Amino acid sequence: MVCPDGLGRKLKQITVSDTVLAMKEPALLVDSRFNIVVINGAAEKLFQLPRDKALHKPFLQVINKPRLFSLLEEALKQAEDTSFDTSFEDSLTEESIFTHTYNENRTSFFKVSAHCIMGDGLVLGVLLTFCDITKFKELEKIKTDFVTVVSHELRTPLTSVVMGVDMLKDGYLGEINPRGKEILQAVESDCSRLLRLVNNLLQLSRMEDGIIAMQIGAVDVEALVEYSIDALRFQAKKKEIALQARLSSGLPYIAADFNKASWVITNLIGNALRYTESGGEVIVEAERKGNRVFLKVKDTGVGISPAYHEKIFQKFEQVPGQKGRKRGGAGLGLSIAREIVEAHGGSIWVESEPGKGSTFTCTFPVYDD
Repeated sequence: MVCPDGLGRKLKQITVSDTVLAMKEPALLVDSRFNIVVINGAAEKLFQLPRDKALHKPFLQVINKPRLFSLLEEALKQAEDTSFDTSFEDSLTEESIFTHTYNENRTSFFKVSAHCIMGDGLVLGVLLTFCDITKFKELEKIKTDFVTVVSHELRTPLTSVVMGVDMLKDGYLGEINPRGKEILQAVESDCSRLLRLVNNLLQLSRMEDGIIAMQIGAVDVEALVEYSIDALRFQAKKKEIALQARLSSGLPYIAADFNKASWVITNLIGNALRYTESGGEVIVEAERKGNRVFLKVKDTGVGISPAYHEKIFQKFEQVPGQKGRKRGGAGLGLSIAREIVEAHGGSIWVESEPGKGSTFTCTFPVYDD
């Protein structure tokens, strides 16, 4: 459909400022010096900031939100590092969650995006938009609370069942025949698996609520890796998989909670062993890059399709198993690992292709005296 000439001319006359002012969601535009040049009504209400007190003022002077300002800086930095050939482009930075409390009884959540506006190869400004995700957060909280309650209710009886099975195996009610022992072993195995699932769900729920006790200290990377490997040496030997460490010399201490960091490394090694065939290899590497130490778990296993590289770090997500291959756990391990690594201020990701093995990398900050 072709627009009438008159309407086309009117559309061309609509500026970025007009678009920002017409948006229903909160939005504001800053220039290359981070002075506010446009703020719409929704943003005025969000920050309780009248337009006449905001325009042409430095962002941090009127909106003292350093985290939002860092998004503006990142968007501008990306634009300055990129050459644009077209007359108008926008570059979207990493999204962030902004929490705003209007009063004691109402807290709202917004997904914040910073778009760098370009024109004729020059930076015109940075557009900050706020998408209200409060309803999604509330639903997520309800789901998390439900999982937490159910997990608490399941943990006690499951623990009792496991203890009861142990007592039966030890002959508290008399001698058990071989067939009975097999059945008890199967019951114990299933109950232990369910108990691990319940504990993982509780741990993940606490992390998502921000309740994660971190005991940060100076951690020796070599000791951390050796401790993590020792926990799985028997499993690797049983599967005839070579498990070893190759660490760079002179590694600095990292700022980490030893127990939680070792849980991450052990989980990554366990996954590597699970999806690597006999005769394969799992290697743990570590090297320093700038003010971070990169820990890698590399395997010669089945590999992961790029379509699942991000999904596997989400709750209950697993890569579809190959024919004849037994599925792993409940799909919580990597989700918990990500929560732990990010709580340390680090990152975790995977590089992999089907049939070419996988490399999981997590970063930890260097310990600063």
